Amino acid sequence: MVSLLNQPDPLWKPTVHTEADKDYDYTDADRAIAIANMAFGSLPTPFQMDEWQEWLIREILSRDPDTGKYRFRSYVISMGRQNGKSTIAVCLSLWFMLSRGDANVFCLASNRDQAGIVYQRLLQAVINNEHLNKRINRTTETRGLGTKTGGLFRAMPSKGAALQGHSLSGVIADELHLMPESVWDSVLIGAGQQRDSIVVGITTAGSSDSTLLLRLYENGKQGATGMGFALWEADEHDDPYSIEALRKANPALACGRMDEDQVLSEVAMLPKSDVIRYRANRFVDQDHAWLGMDAWLQAGRAEVTTKEVVLCIDRSPDWSGATMTASWMDGEDVFTDVVFSLANTNFERLLGAT
Repeated sequence: MVSLLNQPDPLWKPTVHTEADKDYDYTDADRAIAIANMAFGSLPTPFQMDEWQEWLIREILSRDPDTGKYRFRSYVISMGRQNGKSTIAVCLSLWFMLSRGDANVFCLASNRDQAGIVYQRLLQAVINNEHLNKRINRTTETRGLGTKTGGLFRAMPSKGAALQGHSLSGVIADELHLMPESVWDSVLIGAGQQRDSIVVGITTAGSSDSTLLLRLYENGKQGATGMGFALWEADEHDDPYSIEALRKANPALACGRMDEDQVLSEVAMLPKSDVIRYRANRFVDQDHAWLGMDAWLQAGRAEVTTKEVVLCIDRSPDWSGATMTASWMDGEDVFTDVVFSLANTNFERLLGAT
Protein backbone atom coordinates (compact mmCIF):
# COMPACT_ATOMS: atom_id res chain seq x y z
CA MET A 1 0.00 0.00 0.00
CA VAL A 2 1.47 3.31 -1.15
CA SER A 3 1.38 6.17 1.36
CA LEU A 4 0.32 9.58 0.08
CA LEU A 5 0.85 11.34 3.40
CA ASN A 6 3.55 13.99 3.80
CA GLN A 7 4.09 14.35 0.06
CA PRO A 8 5.04 17.81 -1.30
CA ASP A 9 2.09 19.73 -2.74
CA PRO A 10 2.13 19.94 -6.55
CA LEU A 11 1.10 23.14 -8.32
CA TRP A 12 -2.26 21.61 -9.27
CA LYS A 13 -3.30 20.75 -5.68
CA PRO A 14 -6.84 21.94 -4.76
CA THR A 15 -7.31 25.17 -2.86
CA VAL A 16 -9.36 23.25 -0.28
CA HIS A 17 -9.76 19.50 0.06
CA THR A 18 -10.49 16.82 2.63
CA GLU A 19 -7.08 15.90 4.03
CA ALA A 20 -6.06 12.28 4.60
CA ASP A 21 -5.72 11.50 8.31
CA LYS A 22 -4.13 8.06 7.82
CA ASP A 23 -2.69 5.79 5.13
CA TYR A 24 -5.65 4.55 3.10
CA ASP A 25 -5.92 1.59 0.75
CA TYR A 26 -5.84 2.75 -2.91
CA THR A 27 -6.09 -0.68 -4.55
CA ASP A 28 -9.54 -0.06 -6.05
CA ALA A 29 -8.52 3.39 -7.25
CA ASP A 30 -5.40 2.09 -8.98
CA ARG A 31 -7.46 -0.57 -10.74
CA ALA A 32 -10.02 2.03 -11.84
CA ILE A 33 -7.23 4.25 -13.20
CA ALA A 34 -5.68 1.32 -15.08
CA ILE A 35 -9.03 0.43 -16.69
CA ALA A 36 -9.71 4.04 -17.69
CA ASN A 37 -6.25 4.60 -19.15
CA MET A 38 -6.61 1.36 -21.11
CA ALA A 39 -9.92 2.63 -22.51
CA PHE A 40 -8.64 6.13 -23.26
CA GLY A 41 -5.55 4.67 -24.92
CA SER A 42 -7.78 2.81 -27.41
CA LEU A 43 -9.58 5.91 -28.67
CA PRO A 44 -8.91 7.25 -32.19
CA THR A 45 -7.13 10.15 -30.45
CA PRO A 46 -5.58 8.33 -27.49
CA PHE A 47 -4.66 10.03 -24.22
CA GLN A 48 -3.96 9.22 -20.57
CA MET A 49 -5.36 10.78 -17.44
CA ASP A 50 -3.58 13.78 -15.90
CA GLU A 51 -1.70 13.35 -12.64
CA TRP A 52 -4.28 15.47 -10.81
CA GLN A 53 -7.12 13.34 -12.18
CA GLU A 54 -5.46 10.17 -10.95
CA TRP A 55 -4.89 11.79 -7.55
CA LEU A 56 -8.58 12.69 -7.39
CA ILE A 57 -9.71 9.15 -8.29
CA ARG A 58 -7.47 7.85 -5.48
CA GLU A 59 -9.12 10.24 -3.04
CA ILE A 60 -12.65 9.26 -4.09
CA LEU A 61 -12.08 5.48 -4.13
CA SER A 62 -9.80 5.19 -1.09
CA ARG A 63 -10.72 2.54 1.48
CA ASP A 64 -10.26 2.61 5.21
CA PRO A 65 -7.84 -0.25 6.01
CA ASP A 66 -9.43 -0.71 9.43
CA THR A 67 -13.03 -1.19 8.24
CA GLY A 68 -12.55 -2.20 4.61
CA LYS A 69 -15.19 0.36 3.60
CA TYR A 70 -14.83 3.25 1.22
CA ARG A 71 -13.68 6.34 3.05
CA PHE A 72 -16.47 8.49 1.54
CA ARG A 73 -20.15 7.95 0.71
CA SER A 74 -20.24 11.20 -1.25
CA TYR A 75 -17.63 13.42 -2.86
CA VAL A 76 -18.02 16.95 -4.26
CA ILE A 77 -15.63 18.36 -6.88
CA SER A 78 -15.60 22.01 -7.98
CA MET A 79 -13.26 23.58 -10.54
CA GLY A 80 -13.26 25.86 -13.58
CA ARG A 81 -14.77 24.76 -16.85
CA GLN A 82 -13.07 22.58 -19.48
CA ASN A 83 -10.57 20.94 -17.12
CA GLY A 84 -11.54 17.35 -17.87
CA LYS A 85 -14.43 16.67 -15.50
CA SER A 86 -16.02 14.24 -17.98
CA THR A 87 -12.81 12.17 -17.94
CA ILE A 88 -13.27 11.76 -14.18
CA ALA A 89 -16.92 10.82 -14.75
CA VAL A 90 -16.06 8.16 -17.36
CA CYS A 91 -13.35 6.64 -15.16
CA LEU A 92 -15.73 6.35 -12.21
CA SER A 93 -18.60 5.06 -14.36
CA LEU A 94 -16.44 2.26 -15.75
CA TRP A 95 -15.33 1.27 -12.26
CA PHE A 96 -18.85 1.33 -10.82
CA MET A 97 -20.08 -0.89 -13.67
CA LEU A 98 -17.22 -3.39 -13.71
CA SER A 99 -16.51 -3.73 -9.98
CA ARG A 100 -19.85 -5.38 -9.18
CA GLY A 101 -22.06 -7.71 -11.19
CA ASP A 102 -25.45 -6.02 -10.83
CA ALA A 103 -24.33 -2.38 -10.79
CA ASN A 104 -26.97 0.33 -11.15
CA VAL A 105 -25.15 3.51 -12.17
CA PHE A 106 -26.75 6.88 -12.93
CA CYS A 107 -25.23 9.93 -14.59
CA LEU A 108 -27.32 13.03 -13.87
CA ALA A 109 -27.21 16.54 -15.29
CA SER A 110 -29.51 19.53 -15.63
CA ASN A 111 -30.92 18.26 -18.94
CA ARG A 112 -30.78 15.16 -21.13
CA ASP A 113 -28.28 16.63 -23.59
CA GLN A 114 -25.80 17.54 -20.86
CA ALA A 115 -26.10 14.09 -19.29
CA GLY A 116 -25.50 12.63 -22.74
CA ILE A 117 -21.99 14.13 -22.92
CA VAL A 118 -20.66 11.63 -20.39
CA TYR A 119 -22.65 8.84 -22.04
CA GLN A 120 -21.12 9.56 -25.45
CA ARG A 121 -17.59 9.62 -24.04
CA LEU A 122 -18.24 6.40 -22.12
CA LEU A 123 -19.74 4.78 -25.23
CA GLN A 124 -16.71 5.70 -27.35
CA ALA A 125 -14.38 4.29 -24.71
CA VAL A 126 -16.31 1.02 -24.74
CA ILE A 127 -16.74 0.48 -28.49
CA ASN A 128 -13.08 1.29 -29.23
CA ASN A 129 -11.65 -1.20 -26.73
CA GLU A 130 -11.99 -4.93 -27.40
CA HIS A 131 -11.87 -5.91 -23.73
CA LEU A 132 -14.64 -3.51 -22.70
CA ASN A 133 -16.66 -4.32 -25.82
CA LYS A 134 -16.93 -7.92 -24.67
CA ARG A 135 -18.32 -6.94 -21.29
CA ILE A 136 -20.47 -3.86 -21.96
CA ASN A 137 -23.21 -3.37 -24.57
CA ARG A 138 -25.69 -0.69 -25.47
CA THR A 139 -29.14 -1.30 -24.01
CA THR A 140 -32.49 -0.68 -25.64
CA GLU A 141 -32.88 2.39 -23.43
CA THR A 142 -31.83 5.78 -24.72
CA ARG A 143 -28.38 6.61 -23.35
CA GLY A 144 -28.03 3.28 -21.61
CA LEU A 145 -25.26 0.68 -21.32
CA GLY A 146 -25.40 -2.76 -19.75
CA THR A 147 -22.97 -5.44 -18.62
CA LYS A 148 -23.26 -9.16 -19.35
CA THR A 149 -23.84 -9.72 -15.61
CA GLY A 150 -26.86 -7.43 -15.36
CA GLY A 151 -25.25 -4.09 -14.58
CA LEU A 152 -26.78 -0.92 -16.00
CA PHE A 153 -25.61 2.62 -16.74
CA ARG A 154 -28.13 5.36 -17.50
CA ALA A 155 -27.68 9.04 -18.36
CA MET A 156 -30.69 11.14 -17.48
CA PRO A 157 -31.84 14.62 -16.39
CA SER A 158 -31.78 15.35 -12.68
CA LYS A 159 -35.48 15.09 -11.84
CA GLY A 160 -36.36 13.87 -8.39
CA ALA A 161 -39.43 11.85 -9.36
CA ALA A 162 -37.44 9.70 -11.81
CA LEU A 163 -34.94 8.78 -9.07
CA GLN A 164 -37.35 7.57 -6.43
CA GLY A 165 -37.10 3.90 -5.45
CA HIS A 166 -33.74 3.12 -7.10
CA SER A 167 -30.98 1.30 -5.24
CA LEU A 168 -27.86 2.89 -6.70
CA SER A 169 -24.34 1.49 -6.93
CA GLY A 170 -22.80 4.77 -8.07
CA VAL A 171 -23.94 8.22 -9.14
CA ILE A 172 -22.20 10.92 -11.15
CA ALA A 173 -24.09 14.18 -10.62
CA ASP A 174 -23.00 16.94 -13.00
CA GLU A 175 -23.73 20.67 -12.68
CA LEU A 176 -24.51 20.74 -8.96
CA HIS A 177 -24.98 24.50 -9.17
CA LEU A 178 -28.21 23.82 -11.10
CA MET A 179 -29.41 20.74 -9.22
CA PRO A 180 -32.37 20.95 -6.80
CA GLU A 181 -31.61 19.92 -3.24
CA SER A 182 -34.34 17.27 -3.40
CA VAL A 183 -32.56 15.45 -6.25
CA TRP A 184 -29.23 15.27 -4.41
CA ASP A 185 -30.97 14.06 -1.27
CA SER A 186 -32.88 11.41 -3.29
CA VAL A 187 -29.72 9.91 -4.77
CA LEU A 188 -28.01 9.89 -1.37
CA ILE A 189 -30.94 7.86 -0.03
CA GLY A 190 -30.84 5.53 -3.06
CA ALA A 191 -27.09 5.04 -2.76
CA GLY A 192 -27.34 4.45 0.98
CA GLN A 193 -29.00 1.09 0.33
CA GLN A 194 -25.76 -0.44 -1.00
CA ARG A 195 -22.56 -0.98 0.97
CA ASP A 196 -19.96 0.36 -1.46
CA SER A 197 -22.01 2.99 -3.28
CA ILE A 198 -20.63 6.49 -3.79
CA VAL A 199 -22.33 9.68 -5.01
CA VAL A 200 -19.93 12.02 -6.81
CA GLY A 201 -20.96 15.59 -7.60
CA ILE A 202 -19.03 17.62 -10.18
CA THR A 203 -19.58 21.32 -10.78
CA THR A 204 -18.31 24.81 -11.39
CA ALA A 205 -19.10 27.68 -9.04
CA GLY A 206 -22.69 28.88 -8.80
CA SER A 207 -24.60 32.03 -8.04
CA SER A 208 -26.44 33.20 -4.94
CA ASP A 209 -29.39 31.05 -6.10
CA SER A 210 -27.38 27.80 -5.99
CA THR A 211 -28.73 26.68 -2.63
CA LEU A 212 -27.59 23.05 -2.91
CA LEU A 213 -24.03 23.99 -3.85
CA LEU A 214 -23.81 26.57 -1.07
CA ARG A 215 -24.88 23.87 1.38
CA LEU A 216 -22.36 21.35 0.02
CA TYR A 217 -19.53 23.91 0.11
CA GLU A 218 -20.28 24.57 3.77
CA ASN A 219 -20.46 20.85 4.59
CA GLY A 220 -17.25 20.13 2.69
CA LYS A 221 -15.27 22.90 4.34
CA GLN A 222 -16.50 21.81 7.77
CA GLY A 223 -15.48 18.20 7.14
CA ALA A 224 -18.93 16.59 7.23
CA THR A 225 -18.78 12.90 8.11
CA GLY A 226 -18.64 10.62 5.08
CA MET A 227 -18.24 13.47 2.60
CA GLY A 228 -15.12 14.29 0.59
CA PHE A 229 -14.49 17.71 -0.92
CA ALA A 230 -12.06 19.09 -3.48
CA LEU A 231 -12.30 22.75 -4.49
CA TRP A 232 -10.11 24.56 -6.98
CA GLU A 233 -10.76 28.32 -6.84
CA ALA A 234 -8.90 31.62 -7.03
CA ASP A 235 -8.64 33.74 -3.91
CA GLU A 236 -11.22 36.45 -3.37
CA HIS A 237 -8.68 39.27 -3.81
CA ASP A 238 -6.88 37.74 -6.81
CA ASP A 239 -7.05 39.42 -10.19
CA PRO A 240 -9.23 36.83 -12.03
CA TYR A 241 -7.44 37.64 -15.31
CA SER A 242 -3.99 36.76 -13.93
CA ILE A 243 -2.36 33.45 -14.77
CA GLU A 244 -1.65 32.84 -11.06
CA ALA A 245 -5.36 33.07 -10.20
CA LEU A 246 -6.35 30.94 -13.16
CA ARG A 247 -3.91 28.18 -12.17
CA LYS A 248 -5.53 27.94 -8.73
CA ALA A 249 -8.96 27.24 -10.24
CA ASN A 250 -7.92 25.10 -13.21
CA PRO A 251 -5.79 22.02 -12.46
CA ALA A 252 -5.44 21.23 -16.17
CA LEU A 253 -3.77 24.62 -16.58
CA ALA A 254 -1.61 24.18 -13.49
CA CYS A 255 -0.39 20.76 -14.63
CA GLY A 256 0.53 22.06 -18.09
CA ARG A 257 -2.13 20.43 -20.30
CA MET A 258 -3.88 23.73 -21.02
CA ASP A 259 -1.93 26.35 -22.94
CA GLU A 260 -1.45 29.48 -20.80
CA ASP A 261 -1.47 31.95 -23.71
CA GLN A 262 -4.65 30.44 -25.10
CA VAL A 263 -6.43 30.65 -21.74
CA LEU A 264 -5.32 34.27 -21.21
CA SER A 265 -6.57 35.16 -24.70
CA GLU A 266 -9.89 33.50 -23.98
CA VAL A 267 -10.58 35.24 -20.67
CA ALA A 268 -9.62 38.62 -22.14
CA MET A 269 -12.71 38.40 -24.37
CA LEU A 270 -15.16 37.32 -21.63
CA PRO A 271 -17.31 39.49 -19.35
CA LYS A 272 -15.77 39.82 -15.91
CA SER A 273 -18.63 37.94 -14.23
CA ASP A 274 -18.04 34.95 -16.53
CA VAL A 275 -14.29 35.00 -15.85
CA ILE A 276 -14.90 35.06 -12.10
CA ARG A 277 -17.41 32.23 -12.19
CA TYR A 278 -16.29 29.90 -14.97
CA ARG A 279 -12.53 30.39 -14.95
CA ALA A 280 -11.66 31.65 -11.45
CA ASN A 281 -14.42 29.32 -10.13
CA ARG A 282 -15.82 31.78 -7.62
CA PHE A 283 -19.47 32.41 -6.82
CA VAL A 284 -21.16 35.45 -8.37
CA ASP A 285 -23.96 37.46 -6.80
CA GLN A 286 -26.45 36.70 -9.54
CA ASP A 287 -26.68 34.38 -12.49
CA HIS A 288 -26.05 35.62 -16.04
CA ALA A 289 -25.46 39.26 -15.12
CA TRP A 290 -25.42 41.28 -18.35
CA LEU A 291 -23.83 44.37 -16.81
CA GLY A 292 -21.05 44.41 -14.24
CA MET A 293 -21.39 46.48 -11.07
CA ASP A 294 -18.47 48.71 -12.06
CA ALA A 295 -20.22 49.66 -15.28
CA TRP A 296 -23.51 50.15 -13.43
CA LEU A 297 -21.98 52.56 -10.94
CA GLN A 298 -20.38 54.58 -13.72
CA ALA A 299 -23.69 55.06 -15.54
CA GLY A 300 -25.52 58.36 -15.18
CA ARG A 301 -28.70 58.66 -13.12
CA ALA A 302 -31.96 59.46 -14.91
CA GLU A 303 -34.68 61.79 -13.64
CA VAL A 304 -38.05 60.20 -12.83
CA THR A 305 -40.56 61.80 -15.20
CA THR A 306 -43.69 59.79 -14.32
CA LYS A 307 -45.72 58.67 -11.33
CA GLU A 308 -45.99 55.13 -12.71
CA VAL A 309 -42.94 53.46 -11.18
CA VAL A 310 -42.44 49.70 -10.77
CA LEU A 311 -40.54 48.64 -7.65
CA CYS A 312 -38.75 45.30 -7.50
CA ILE A 313 -37.04 43.60 -4.54
CA ASP A 314 -34.48 40.83 -4.93
CA ARG A 315 -32.57 39.06 -2.16
CA SER A 316 -30.07 36.23 -1.81
CA PRO A 317 -31.37 32.91 -0.38
CA ASP A 318 -29.36 33.35 2.83
CA TRP A 319 -30.33 37.03 3.29
CA SER A 320 -26.71 38.13 2.84
CA GLY A 321 -27.92 40.87 0.50
CA ALA A 322 -31.12 42.53 -0.73
CA THR A 323 -31.77 45.29 -3.28
CA MET A 324 -34.77 47.36 -4.32
CA THR A 325 -34.87 48.87 -7.80
CA ALA A 326 -37.28 51.30 -9.46
CA SER A 327 -38.16 51.15 -13.16
CA TRP A 328 -40.19 53.55 -15.30
CA MET A 329 -40.80 54.45 -18.92
CA ASP A 330 -40.03 57.74 -20.62
CA GLY A 331 -41.47 57.53 -24.09
CA GLU A 332 -40.18 54.24 -25.53
CA ASP A 333 -37.18 54.06 -23.18
CA VAL A 334 -37.09 52.07 -19.92
CA PHE A 335 -35.00 53.43 -17.04
CA THR A 336 -33.94 51.57 -13.90
CA ASP A 337 -32.25 52.83 -10.75
CA VAL A 338 -31.28 51.34 -7.39
CA VAL A 339 -33.42 52.56 -4.50
CA PHE A 340 -31.36 50.85 -1.76
CA SER A 341 -29.15 47.84 -1.04
CA LEU A 342 -28.82 46.04 2.30
CA ALA A 343 -26.15 43.58 3.44
CA ASN A 344 -26.69 40.79 6.02
CA THR A 345 -30.32 41.71 6.38
CA ASN A 346 -33.60 40.02 7.34
CA PHE A 347 -37.32 40.41 6.61
CA GLU A 348 -37.89 43.00 9.33
CA ARG A 349 -35.03 45.25 8.14
CA LEU A 350 -36.18 44.91 4.55
CA LEU A 351 -39.74 45.79 5.47
CA GLY A 352 -38.56 48.79 7.48
CA ALA A 353 -36.44 50.08 4.59
CA THR A 354 -39.41 50.08 2.24
